[in-house]
Amino acid sequence: MSMQGVASPAFSFTPPKRNSLTHIPGDEGWPVIGKTLNVLADPKGFIERNAARYGHVYRTHMFGETSVSLLGPEANELALEDVARILASDSRRLHSLLRDQRLISGIGRAWANEILWVAQLSPYALSTQVDEAECMRLHDAIRSEMERGLELRLAGANDEKTYRVHNKLDRPCERCGTPIARVDFEEHTIFYCPQCQTEGRVLKDRRLSRLLK
Repeated sequence: MSMQGVASPAFSFTPPKRNSLTHIPGDEGWPVIGKTLNVLADPKGFIERNAARYGHVYRTHMFGETSVSLLGPEANELALEDVARILASDSRRLHSLLRDQRLISGIGRAWANEILWVAQLSPYALSTQVDEAECMRLHDAIRSEMERGLELRLAGANDEKTYRVHNKLDRPCERCGTPIARVDFEEHTIFYCPQCQTEGRVLKDRRLSRLLK
C-alpha cells in the first residue's frame, strides 16, 4: 500500500514523571533516542508490531518524549453501534474523523476517500449530523472497503487497480460518470464525486482560495 493509504500513529504526550507510566505496557527502547529510528524507518510496521504485542494502548519513547500511543478499534472490526458512537462523540468533518487513529485504527487518507465515495457521503459532512441510514451506509462501506483493499493487496494489485476515486482527478465516476473532483490541503488531498457525494456542489479548495486573496 502506498504511504497515502497508510494511517499515521496517534500519540498523546505524557507528563514528565516517567514512573507514573510504568503500569502501561510498552518498550521505550534505547536511552535518549528511544524508538525514534524504528518509527522513521517503518512507521506502519512499528504501529502494527506494537499493537499486536501490547494492544491499542502502549507506552513508548521517541523524539525525546515518553508517550502513550492511543489507537482506536480496528476499522474492519467495527460494529454498527461502534460507528454510531464514534460519530456522536465529536462534531467533525467525516474525512477528518475517519483518519483519526484515536477513534478508528487503520484508515488513512486514500481509504477515507474510498469509503466516503462508496457510502455516498460528503467529506465535509459533520459527524453529528449523519442520520441512521447514512450511518448504516458508512458502517457497511468501512467493512467492505477494508476487506476489498486487503484482498486486492494480497493479490498484488497496484494503486491504479485498487482505488476507484483516490488519485482519479477528472476521471469519470464509476457510478454516475461525473468527473472526480479534488480538494487540496497542506498535508492531504480529498477526492470525491460532486454528483454522488455532494449533490452537485464543488467543495472549496482552501489552498487555491488563499492564493487568490
